[in-house]
Amino acid sequence: MRNIQLLQPAKISFGRGCASECCADLADAGCRRAFLISSPQTARFAHRLAPEFEASGIAQELYDGITGEPTVADLHAVLARADSFAPDAVVGIGGGSVLDAAKLVAALAGTGEDVAAFFGIGLLKHRRARLACLPTTAGTGSEVSPNAILLAGNGSKQGVISRCRPVSPPRPDWMPWRTAWRRTPTGSPIPRWICMLSKECA
Repeated sequence: MRNIQLLQPAKISFGRGCASECCADLADAGCRRAFLISSPQTARFAHRLAPEFEASGIAQELYDGITGEPTVADLHAVLARADSFAPDAVVGIGGGSVLDAAKLVAALAGTGEDVAAFFGIGLLKHRRARLACLPTTAGTGSEVSPNAILLAGNGSKQGVISRCRPVSPPRPDWMPWRTAWRRTPTGSPIPRWICMLSKECA
């Protein structure tokens, strides 16, 4: 039988207010410039966190241009903005597409490296910036996965499959909780998804 290894955040918390904890966690880690990535639809959650970042002494800039599954061109556009801001933290707020983009920006911002050089398994060794993933959807698991998927120019999907764990993945309290319960084999209800926030940056 083949061995299975799970690479996940070292510490996870969940529940109301856990998204706000992310700001304090990044500040405690010494971060002072956070680059926020969202879709147009999830940008309102970034605005909601703005006072928390300000209270923590962290400057912020928002890029809300992720409108679907990110392409290589989309990533280049995000990186151009991130490079000019020079962040020491990257915060993804959205679904799996936003979070995948955030993972790659945290790794490549300021390097000038081409993401195509990291398509494959085990080629991305580290991230330059600390990363927080705040999912607003359920089902992708992107917030606890070290991997990212991009659409290449020919429409094919290319993966950056790495051992770099997500740094601060939560499912914050703005997640849609309706119809979130199912039954275990013993009949007890369990949540289909939970809010998660890692406090450790890798």
